[in-house]
Amino acid sequence: MTTKKLIINEINKEGSIDVGKFIQLCQFENNGYYLKNNPIGKQNDFITAPEISQMFGEIFAIFLINYWENKIKTDFNLVELGPGKGTLLKDILRTSSKKQDFLNAANVILIEKNKYLIKLQKKILDVDNINWSEEFYIANKNIPFIIYSNEFFDCFPVRQF
Repeated sequence: MTTKKLIINEINKEGSIDVGKFIQLCQFENNGYYLKNNPIGKQNDFITAPEISQMFGEIFAIFLINYWENKIKTDFNLVELGPGKGTLLKDILRTSSKKQDFLNAANVILIEKNKYLIKLQKKILDVDNINWSEEFYIANKNIPFIIYSNEFFDCFPVRQF
């Protein structure tokens, strides 16, 4: 069913829908925007900072390492919400390679719903110790978390009052 028909059916069933429900249907149901193939890149719908320059990811990696060294210094969950093509994490991992203790302590988890992007991330990242989840579910909750995202909050269904 097309997104348009899905929205019409929902309105017919409920009488009306709020903006949050509309955004959710447009983005995550059936062939929703964020579930379609790759929307990221110069030839696609939008481009993000990590795609423009690796310096964004390098600077962010330095921040993460510094935070970990000063606040955590033990095993931890490194969670990226909506990793897109995986470019930001690739830059973080490359920059972090000089700090093996940081990398060895990281339990890397990517939260991603788009199956095409997951395949792309697995190809680009080529790392064995990364786990993927379509929902925010972390098995090891007994260790600290560092949760980050870039452009992720743009896709949230919102409730307007």
